[in-house]
Amino acid sequence: MLRFSVDLEMEQPSNEIIQIGVCKFNEQTGEIVGKFNRFIKLGRPLSEYIKKLTSIKDEDLDGGTTLKQAYLDLVEFTQDCNFQQAIVWGNGDMYTLKQQLNNEVEWVYGSRVMDVKSLHQFIGPLKGLNRSGGLAKVLTKYGLKFQGSAHLATDDAENTALLYLKLKEFIK
Repeated sequence: MLRFSVDLEMEQPSNEIIQIGVCKFNEQTGEIVGKFNRFIKLGRPLSEYIKKLTSIKDEDLDGGTTLKQAYLDLVEFTQDCNFQQAIVWGNGDMYTLKQQLNNEVEWVYGSRVMDVKSLHQFIGPLKGLNRSGGLAKVLTKYGLKFQGSAHLATDDAENTALLYLKLKEFIK
């Protein structure tokens, strides 16, 4: 059964999407079966804050695509997934994506997400763990190590998927 996790990186303070990252994985085996990465053309230089936080460069966005095209590519990439429900860290990313698309395309992902942050906030205390922390810190609470670079959408999406799979073990 294929599932996918999604992460967005956004410019600040405008909150414009600058990167969409997705990790497609087999929910039974935990195998990562594909990754999706799109940079979104911003049309102006990135803020220094975001450059330092994410290591995304202006050149990355200059070679990017429109948000609409990135979404269409995303729909194609996830079409073989058994559920069209995104797995996310925090529930705002898919809402933000839908909002910024501004009805330019047909939205296929519904209105609900599987929020791994909320799952942790429920399961963590049952396991004697503190509810607080960002994705990297929460991963360590479950004996996992962050893979890749924080604040790069594809890496964040992969780590969200790994944490989802670990939390699913606790639910069983």
